[in-house]
Amino acid sequence: MQLPTLVALLLGVGSMVTGREDYQELTRKVEKLMEEARGYTFPVNNERFYQKNQYSDDPCEDGEFDFIIVGTGSAGGVLANRLTEVENFTVLALEAGGETPELSDMLGVNIYLHRTQYNWGYNTTPQAHMCLGSKDRRCPYPRGKMLGGSSAINFGMYVRGHHDDFNTWAALGNPGWAYRDVLPYFKKPETATFTHTIDRDYHGFEGPQKTGIPNDTPLLPLKATGTKIGTQIAKATPHPIPVFSSYTDEYIEIFKQLNPLSDVSVNLELLHPKSRGSVTLQSNNPKDFPIIDPNYFSDPDGEDLENMYKAVQVALNFNSTKTFRDLSAELFFIPYPNCDRQFELRSKDWWYCALKTLSSTLFHPVATTRMGPDPATSVVDAKLKVHGIRRLRIVDAGVIPDHISGHPNAAVVMIAEKISDEIKREHLGWADVDYDVAIAQRVERLVANLDTYVFPVNNNAFFETVDDLAEDPCVEGDFDFIIVGTGSAGGVLANRLTEVANFTVLALEAGEETPVESDMLGVNIYLHRTRHNWGYNTTVQENMCLGSVNARCPYPRGKMLGGSSAINFGMYVRGHHDDFDHWEALGNPGWAYDDVLPYFKKAESATFGDDIDLEYHGFGGPQKTGVPNDTPVLVGKLTSKRCVRDSIGLLQTQALIDCHIDLGKTEKDYNGKDQDGVSRLQFFLDGNTRSSSNEAFLKPVRRRPNLVVSTESYVTRILITNQTAEGVVYMKNGKECTVRANKEVLLSAGAINSPQVLMLSGVGPQAELEKHGIELIQDLPVGQNMQDHQFFPGIFYRTNQTLYNITLLQMVDLWKRNLRPLTPSLGQQTVSFWNFIGPEDSQPEVEFFFFGPPLITPDIAVILGYTEEYVGIFNLLDALTDISVNVELLHPRSTGSVTLQSSDPRDFPVIDPNYFSDPEGVDLENVYRGVEVALQFNDTETFRSLDTEFLLIPYPECDAQYDQLSKDWWYCAIKTLASTLFHPVATTKMGPDAATSVVDSQLKVHGVDRLRVVDAGVFPDHISGHPNAAVVMIAEKIADEIKSEHLGCSYWV
Repeated sequence: MQLPTLVALLLGVGSMVTGREDYQELTRKVEKLMEEARGYTFPVNNERFYQKNQYSDDPCEDGEFDFIIVGTGSAGGVLANRLTEVENFTVLALEAGGETPELSDMLGVNIYLHRTQYNWGYNTTPQAHMCLGSKDRRCPYPRGKMLGGSSAINFGMYVRGHHDDFNTWAALGNPGWAYRDVLPYFKKPETATFTHTIDRDYHGFEGPQKTGIPNDTPLLPLKATGTKIGTQIAKATPHPIPVFSSYTDEYIEIFKQLNPLSDVSVNLELLHPKSRGSVTLQSNNPKDFPIIDPNYFSDPDGEDLENMYKAVQVALNFNSTKTFRDLSAELFFIPYPNCDRQFELRSKDWWYCALKTLSSTLFHPVATTRMGPDPATSVVDAKLKVHGIRRLRIVDAGVIPDHISGHPNAAVVMIAEKISDEIKREHLGWADVDYDVAIAQRVERLVANLDTYVFPVNNNAFFETVDDLAEDPCVEGDFDFIIVGTGSAGGVLANRLTEVANFTVLALEAGEETPVESDMLGVNIYLHRTRHNWGYNTTVQENMCLGSVNARCPYPRGKMLGGSSAINFGMYVRGHHDDFDHWEALGNPGWAYDDVLPYFKKAESATFGDDIDLEYHGFGGPQKTGVPNDTPVLVGKLTSKRCVRDSIGLLQTQALIDCHIDLGKTEKDYNGKDQDGVSRLQFFLDGNTRSSSNEAFLKPVRRRPNLVVSTESYVTRILITNQTAEGVVYMKNGKECTVRANKEVLLSAGAINSPQVLMLSGVGPQAELEKHGIELIQDLPVGQNMQDHQFFPGIFYRTNQTLYNITLLQMVDLWKRNLRPLTPSLGQQTVSFWNFIGPEDSQPEVEFFFFGPPLITPDIAVILGYTEEYVGIFNLLDALTDISVNVELLHPRSTGSVTLQSSDPRDFPVIDPNYFSDPEGVDLENVYRGVEVALQFNDTETFRSLDTEFLLIPYPECDAQYDQLSKDWWYCAIKTLASTLFHPVATTKMGPDAATSVVDSQLKVHGVDRLRVVDAGVFPDHISGHPNAAVVMIAEKIADEIKSEHLGCSYWV
């Protein structure tokens, strides 16, 4: 078997060789490099950096930069690329070496670059148990000194490691580093260019870094740039190992016995050494090289050496294989003089000696600045921040907590990709900066966690130190305004108040950055069972949620930037004009419909044209609204550039609209002049992406110099002195922090959390505060008069049509490629309003919206907290063909409360909506009337044309007591399956009388100066819509009120 010489292999780099002269020039360069490598003398220190060169210009970089990257190696280059994707980021990358030489592009030449100025020239200390055949028992330790660092000088092998390597990282206390977390970042930088048995799910194909498999090394049968076939084109070069291993002269002579044209060696690499070494200093002078002592084969139990010996035994078996016999291969033993003299040849002791003599490093040092939670045993935390030092990260192989089953370069690139996103998240307020990073895996994980997620039962986490940094987590200084909560209202306030350059604003958010899954409206229900939901439940209900576990309704509230606007269904339903006229009539001047309409319009940028009532919509606001296309039934491949609809099988939204028209409804824009009708549902939708308050208002202004946003900051009380709010106390990373407000505290924690904060601060019902030993500051009905929308999802229809024939993950793929929005279901694209009591154009009693495929699954039953029995009943439904009509009660007469468990902010609030408790039973009756209307759908011409049939599901408790479909049976069914739509309001209601309300018409807390509540809690009565739009409107209006008061001029729209 004859192999080509190194120079002959240069014929394979065709992109670099364009003709005979180019080829000859290239071979001369390589031959020169090989010759120089043999005579190269390494430096012994860094003296040359301190010597002046011929340049007269000042070599220093002027100015300041947002980020300084020290080193442009495997990680540094990635960081420089990804951070400068953000145009506003300025980045300085400092590299000790020079430009990368041309010959670095050829992988086979790398070992010769080890003996050039492109290598730092380090050596280890003398080793006691390895490198015994090297000069002075010191292993050479090449590290790349050029742009690209060691990635430009290594062997170029792409070996990521085993999935358990990364699961171990996470198990060591490094959240976010398990295999499922890092796989997306292995895929993100990669463009795989090979097809040899490739596992496509685990490779990337659109990244900047190519990976490939070279063809077999050829025997050259063709003309080589003009040379005749068969002509020897270069002299055989000696075996290269002695060049980079610094063996003694004795072993260099031994290697001359090998034939570079025919011989191969089996190299054994120890992947998980138990031995530990160190990197220390020679002195405090940076001119001196570091001291590198890997301490090879020093583990007390000798596992490292034994594992290498076991590998030798396997390698010796190669000679017995048929393949090797067919090649007439024979095992070639070289002499080991020091071993031959001491031990019997090929004995275990002899092999141990041989291993210690000839073994060398593969130059894969890791864990010198290892990642971990404890500063006693690690240097950086899971975000690679140095323990105890602010604004300093380490991003290279040193952070690897334990070695991997591979070559570290791929893992280091992955680490840099992941931390680049982390940096962007922190400095830009982006929750997930790359939608293409395995969004499907993230959704899969959400779905998988549905049955296993365990909700917290208190707020203890805020009082525990989770990031053991010396850095003070508290925000320093005073601010003009402190906003508590960055939900539907808080994000608006932060945006609008910082439009005034002289206003300083601190926004405190108990949750984290918003996850990318929030951008997909149809995934919202799965976020209900994650840490992005507070995890509340109601008290046991007597008249509703009887089919839920323990008769307690789950009560999700968003805990993230954007609050519940980032976790809800995203429906844009403002309400009826009478709702707001009624607010004013209750003694709240300035809140009539004509007063609030300009603020609905100010916030909105409508992007749809379907029957839009132009006069009633805004088109220049920060928050986009839109109408999604019908959910398609897809035919053909999902990888096509467009969705192809099955014209026979698709029940379009128009069919649901036609069904209403059959019952006498008119199609109209429900956010326009008249609400009573049927319409395509409008969403908070920016293209295909949710337009939450975070996305629309907060994220675009996060870099304003007068705005500070602090996440994971849980406000426990408001500081009130002499009936004046002076600041707030909050917990962050286990530390209690205090911050002062020069002008106002704006409480926007939502209709559940705002009452809790007020009562913990001494503002609330006297009896409630006395019960918990809280000093009373102001006696107000905080937490009382709670109203909520409930809905009944128990009317099901089965069509003969396939409404939906793709999986959720396929829909995610379409969303990722911007082909359609991922709305929750087919049916949830139509809405209608029904009035049973007053004139047709007055406030409606109920709203109909729809669930369709793929939401008709047991998943929705799990989210709504149903018992296993009712979750099982949902299994009877067909996720491809069925729809449900949901009857939502808009104006409940029943009222509930939010109270305290104790005076300890660790405890959750007590939420008792008291559903269906109104003495006259109007609430239950109105839902029943809605059911009666919904049952008429089956008699419409539209439903008959679809061969639709009413689907009666069992209600075991009701079936046992009442005649099916009787009024009493429906009452029972409603109480069993009805649930909340999570629309709590009026817990800090607006009104003129402090005996019955908490805030006045300017949302100032009665009796407490410099304190406002700005969230859904201030609603005086519920509205004929979903509260998110109205909350945004309220925040827009109050932002103008605040500006007008503090600036002395009118900011009214």
